[in-house]
Amino acid sequence: LVVAVMEWIDAGSVEVSSNCKFEQFVEALNVWVQRPHVVNKRIASCRLQTSADLSSAALEQVLSSTDVIQDLENAKLDLASSDADNTILCKVREVTSRPTKSGDVLKTLELIVLDRRNLSCVFIPLKASPAPVCHGSQVMCCPAWQYRLTVSAATAGTSRLQVEVASERPAEFSSPGQKCAGTAEGIVPLPALGQTLPRVGWLVKTLLPKIAAWMRPPDAESGNGKANGASGGSGYPRCVPLIDMEQYSTLYQQLKDKYGKHLVKVWPERTDPHKFVYEDCAIAAYLLVLWEEERQRLDLSEKQSFLDLGCGNGLLVHLLAAEGHPGKGIDLRKRRIWDLYGADTVLEECAIAPSDASLFPDTDWIIGNHSDELTPWIPLITARSSFHTRFFLLPCCFFDFHGKFVRRGHSVSQYLCYLDYIQSIAEKCGFNVQVDVMRIPSTKRVCLVGQSRSYQPEEESAVEEQRVHLIASCQVPATTTAAAATAAT
Repeated sequence: LVVAVMEWIDAGSVEVSSNCKFEQFVEALNVWVQRPHVVNKRIASCRLQTSADLSSAALEQVLSSTDVIQDLENAKLDLASSDADNTILCKVREVTSRPTKSGDVLKTLELIVLDRRNLSCVFIPLKASPAPVCHGSQVMCCPAWQYRLTVSAATAGTSRLQVEVASERPAEFSSPGQKCAGTAEGIVPLPALGQTLPRVGWLVKTLLPKIAAWMRPPDAESGNGKANGASGGSGYPRCVPLIDMEQYSTLYQQLKDKYGKHLVKVWPERTDPHKFVYEDCAIAAYLLVLWEEERQRLDLSEKQSFLDLGCGNGLLVHLLAAEGHPGKGIDLRKRRIWDLYGADTVLEECAIAPSDASLFPDTDWIIGNHSDELTPWIPLITARSSFHTRFFLLPCCFFDFHGKFVRRGHSVSQYLCYLDYIQSIAEKCGFNVQVDVMRIPSTKRVCLVGQSRSYQPEEESAVEEQRVHLIASCQVPATTTAAAATAAT
């Protein structure tokens, strides 16, 4: 068995919690396996090709195969009739690099072997396509050699997370005299291709501390909240992306080229055009991919309609409308840039107060993009508009139904506490809430998505009573309700 008899060289280790459990190790690994871009910013997306539980004998056959993915599918075990603790979990992931200036991307296949019994995980490169070459070395967006992560007991009170590399890794990837040699940061830009080559130093100095942080229990740093649970000290929740990240990265680049560069040049507002233009291009790309996947899943032929409450500069409305989605934006105050968009971008200057007059039953999606005072009201407005209306919410400034949001306790940051608060409102309104960490140029990038309900249509009256009780429990003075729900500037 290759991964069993391979000679491993210790590259480095870090201390982890003494009561570290297997589940914490697996959960931390899943972040690196499914969302590698959170550590390596040169990676655009990651897609799991297949996953299977194998016996040791079956794994040995797979490792000698010329078609690993097919052999994994053929060798899957029936866990009902096997001892899951003694099986080995194998996954194959495809990692895609960010596009170069010429538009080229590199796709790398990697086999991941998780040994449950020994608390270790081996990463084995399979192939890269296309396979660019730099000074005789194949350029990959994953290490071009095998490496292993292992949890072991160090002393009576601590455990250690260790990274080891295979002794037979190609010399050209470790020789300091090569053109592709590492730097102090452990990751090297390749000028000719715009790609990068992860180094052993990068595994030790960057990846290892990240995984160790993700292994910490949820209450170690970030409390026991919903949105922030198991954030591992990163400030963001750990979650599987809701959309295809490869498709998102491609579309984001297209929107930047198609709209972004021109809008940056003509931006009439006092705000930084690079921040606001490219952030809204990223949010638009996210929504467009999310909606395309929804159309495929529900077999919808028409593009979804939308309403952006507290739309601000209206750029997100402009981008979504330009890409064929019918919709409009509403805000308390008109911006100068509104006049530059044209007649196809529908923007209204008015206030929104939560009442039966502010429902939108013919709208598919209600958007709250940095909607400030409107943020807690959007799940409620969405729920009351119709059973099939959905919402997308990207919270920023902290407001409750009454005014400024005040966090309770200090075991978690105000941002994470606010995310929990908004998620709890949406759940009480009857939504199955999904949380995602978006890849946008902003520090506030955790979004909440309500695509489905937690109840059946015939239960609407009972759930509405819960909503009424929710608002009453907030004790919002009648004279300030409308002001608290006014669209944000």
